[in-house]
Amino acid sequence: MSKNKFLFPLIVMAALFFLIGFITTMNNSMIDFLKEAFKLDQLKSGEVLKQLPNSFFFGAYSLSIPIGFLINRIGYKKGVMAGIAMVALGIILCIPLVAIGYIPFLGGVAVFAIGIVILQVGVNPYVNALGPARTAASRLTLTNALNSVATV
Repeated sequence: MSKNKFLFPLIVMAALFFLIGFITTMNNSMIDFLKEAFKLDQLKSGEVLKQLPNSFFFGAYSLSIPIGFLINRIGYKKGVMAGIAMVALGIILCIPLVAIGYIPFLGGVAVFAIGIVILQVGVNPYVNALGPARTAASRLTLTNALNSVATV
């Protein structure tokens, strides 16, 4: 394939890396919103600080290896699409779950966290495959830099 055929998929993957970084660090920004939305006092807000990141990152620890097997089976492209769908579903679920309660809301957070894990497992090898092996390190460095920029 020519260089131009890889450009658009590389731009999409770079945008996904940025999105992954942004969503991953968005948790810290949500704490004040959660205190207000769930009317948590200072004692309970300590639990918010503990449980939100736990529900978000639990998927990464427990599901990354099975998700790796899934992506090997269905392919990187379908895996990335599934990850995007899970992130969207999780974020959409969070909207009504806020009205129900804190624990159901954490369930919605866990759904989009699993989507982020699927994306994290799938996008690195996908970027690696978007061109010659001799330039793979440069592509991965560029896309991962965008992930870091999004966390600022």
